[in-house]
Amino acid sequence: MKKNNVPSEQLFEKVFEEQQQRRVAKAESEAKQREAAERTESNRRRRSFARFAATFLLIVAVLAVLLGAIYFFFFRISNLNVVGCERYTAEQIFETAGVQKGDRLYSFSSRVAGNRLRKNLPYIKSLTVKRDIPGTITFTIEEHTPRFYAFVYSRTCILSEDLTVLEIVPGIEKREDLCCLALPGVKKAVCGARLELREELDETHLDGVLADLLASELSDRITALVVSDTYSLSMECDHKYLMNFGSYSDSELKLRLAALVLADPMFDSTNKMKIDLSDTSETKVVIDNTIELY
Repeated sequence: MKKNNVPSEQLFEKVFEEQQQRRVAKAESEAKQREAAERTESNRRRRSFARFAATFLLIVAVLAVLLGAIYFFFFRISNLNVVGCERYTAEQIFETAGVQKGDRLYSFSSRVAGNRLRKNLPYIKSLTVKRDIPGTITFTIEEHTPRFYAFVYSRTCILSEDLTVLEIVPGIEKREDLCCLALPGVKKAVCGARLELREELDETHLDGVLADLLASELSDRITALVVSDTYSLSMECDHKYLMNFGSYSDSELKLRLAALVLADPMFDSTNKMKIDLSDTSETKVVIDNTIELY
């Protein structure tokens, strides 16, 4: 019988290699099992998320349908109220704004309604809309106050403080309760819009003088403002004093000076007077009952 001549070292290496292969095979098997488990868990999470997303979307869709149905069938306008308006009836206001009973509560735009009112009902200055669930609409109106009038192309324009055209009356009609504006060339006069002058310089002069006039203590006593001359400003006060300001500069100072001058007892008479305020260092007063006033 032959003896096995395989050296012991080779035998040891063979055993070690077999053990190493078994360990590798086991590690690979475990890795595959982990990967399979992870794939299973990932698939489970995806299915769970998909079910959650589908459930969530279904709930949202159902709620949207319910809210839409509630809004469509229940949030209908049943009450229409107007606050702060004296010149127009509630029927005029809501008809012009395009709002009526039976409409949905949020079926109209407050901005669009306000624009319609200002364009078609010129005395309306601003609109605030309040919606009360389930079906009440309240319009709060701020009205323009007539402050000036001007003759434009043989028509009489009634104007607000910011020169919005409130009315256009055919013919020449003096208004004792309003301040007359003697204007230069007018470019456009449309009810519901601001009066526009032809020249930009005249617009600048007019805006500056009106701001000073409305802030002056003589504001309610000025009965005419003459800005028809681009380079010379004058005003009528109390229907009997014609005040020459000269240039448009320092109109605020000249109005304050005029108020001080008119506080003198000599102006308690019924005489008409010319008051020259063009030189703020020297005011001249001349009695002249022949002068023609506006």
